[in-house]
Formats: sequence, C-alpha cells, structure tokens
Amino acid sequence: MDVGMESSFGQACSTASDDRPFAAVFDREEFRRELRALTVAKLRWGSPQETRVKLLRPHAGRRNTFEVAVRTKSGWHSLIVKLYSSDRPDVFRVMNAFQEAGFKEPAEFAIPRPLLHLPSLGARLEEKISGVSAEDIFVEGSRNEKIAAAERCAQWLAQFHALAPPLGKPCEDDLSRIRHSTQHLISMEGRFAHKCNLILAQLMAAGPVPDKGEFRTCHGSYIPQHVVLTGRSTVVLDLDDYFLAHPSRDVAYFMVGIQRLAEKRLDSFHELDWVSEVFLSSYVRSSSGAVLARLPLARAAEYVHVAKKRAAANQSSEWRERAEVMLEEALLALQPAPLDGGGTRQKARPPGFGERAAGGNGL
Repeated sequence: MDVGMESSFGQACSTASDDRPFAAVFDREEFRRELRALTVAKLRWGSPQETRVKLLRPHAGRRNTFEVAVRTKSGWHSLIVKLYSSDRPDVFRVMNAFQEAGFKEPAEFAIPRPLLHLPSLGARLEEKISGVSAEDIFVEGSRNEKIAAAERCAQWLAQFHALAPPLGKPCEDDLSRIRHSTQHLISMEGRFAHKCNLILAQLMAAGPVPDKGEFRTCHGSYIPQHVVLTGRSTVVLDLDDYFLAHPSRDVAYFMVGIQRLAEKRLDSFHELDWVSEVFLSSYVRSSSGAVLARLPLARAAEYVHVAKKRAAANQSSEWRERAEVMLEEALLALQPAPLDGGGTRQKARPPGFGERAAGGNGL
C-alpha cells in the first residue's frame, strides 16, 4: 500500500510532519554518495541519473519503509530503504546471519538480501522482492491458490524455526502477556472486566502451563503481508521484531493475522479460518506436533494483546466492541474441548489449553 509521499531527489517531500525527518535523509549528501557507490560497484546498475522515493509503510515514528527507484543507463531499478528513529544495526547483522544459514534466493526459503547499513543516518538498504504477497492470494486467489500459499507460508516458518541461528532476547511468556494485558484492559474500562476475569479464571482452572519447550528464533511479526511468493522461492520480509520464544508464538501470530486480514478485507473475521487450518496442518507435517500443546495459550495471548491495542487505539463504541470480540476469541482458544455445533472453525481446532494432543500430529 502506498502511503502519503512520492518525490524525486531535490524536490520537497509532501508528507505528514512526523515523516519529514525520515524523508529528509534522502536529501543528505551522505545518502546520495553511498547510494551511488552501491548501484555502481555492488549492484552493477550504473550511476543514478534519476531517483524517486515512495513511502510504503509508516510505523508511528519508530521506523518508516520506503521504496527507492533508481534510473540508470540500464533502466529503472528498485530497492527498499528502512529508516529508524533509533538505529538498528542488529537487524542488518541478523539478516546476514539468516542468509548464511541458507535463507537466500534462489533457495526455496529466503529473506531479502541486506545491502547496506548507514548507522549515522539510521538507515538500512535491502533488495526489493518482486512477487505476489500471501495476503493478496488469501483474499483474491482461487481455493487451490490459497491452499498452496498457506502451505508455503507454513513450510517457510517450519524451516526457519529449524535452521535459523539462535538470536535475539527471550520474549515475555504467554501467561504473563495475558495477565498484563487483561490487567491493563480492566484498568482502562469496566466493561472489559467480566471477560478478562473469565479468561484469568480459565487459566487457573486449566492447571499447570505446558512445558515451555525449546526456544527458537522467531520472526516476531509473521503475517501474510510479510510473505512474498516469487517463482519457486518463498521470501519473508520485515525481520525487525525477531526474538527467542517457543515456535507456537509465530504460529499463533500468523493464524490470528489471517483472521484479522479476513476481518479487514473480507468483512468477516472467520471467513479464512479454513486457510489457517491448512497452514497449521502443513506446519505440523513440516516440523512436529510439539507446537500444538502450547498453541491455545499462544493464540489466547495474541487475542488479548490485540484487544488491548484496539481498546487503547480508539475510544469509539465500535472499537470497544472489536476489542471485546478479541476477548471472546481468547476464551474460545482456552476452552478444553471444541464447542458443539460442528462449524469448520471447531473441527480442526488444536486441543484446548490443558489438554494433550491426541495421535501423531493432533489434527
């Protein structure tokens, strides 16, 4: 999605005031000099004759993502530039580490190639990946296309959890996330107290939390929007939020992300639940069923976290209702058994919190 600003170097950037400090970086001589060296010596595109900048995605003053199109004698070329309010040299390092672990094109599972880090500008340049996003396929594709995309998303994640070197800090555990988020919601508004207390009661009734298991490097914000399918390669973007956690954290994030995508673009939160089930089944086949024991807790933690964000973002009655929907989903995720009624969503639900997965893969 293009947002707000498009300009050529040498022209004022027409963008929101919060974005101007970021946009000003492109007019700095250091950026132009380093870009010229990159396009000539490393990328072999030739010297820039014209450069256009387009804001792709803002992140509330923390970082902005831009596409920079460069015209040389060989034609137009594009790359991605991320600008940070506080420099993130660690992301450049971990992207190189992931590439060294095998996640680079033309491999089947890849990430974008990090090209250049400019610490004085808080900037990172990386290759632009051309392809079709899993988000668009899930919304607009045929049934078979959606199945294939969900399986590729799952296979990339299983491979990443298996092979990525252990990098990042351990994240807050799911139980603590639920407790902190529910306490925050209760303090914000009384109408959330009933469902939050039910969630906490459900956690107490479920007994001991499943074993934490082995922590792996997690993507941290794994959603359909961050997955690009290009030829035989599945390439995943935006690794800024990496951390160490149980793999169920990424799996839950992606499954809830599919539901939020359906809510946003199809006006139906559960429209793509069957796609989530395909994703989960494929992930389990590609790894093991170990993720299933912790998945209900991980999903509940994500629902409650989204509820907290929605309640804080907007005080309208509509957004408060949308926050309550997330709390209801958290309660469903923590139930010890599927609900009666036989809807598609319940059929392939993983075991409830406190239950053990039955059979080989629990599906």
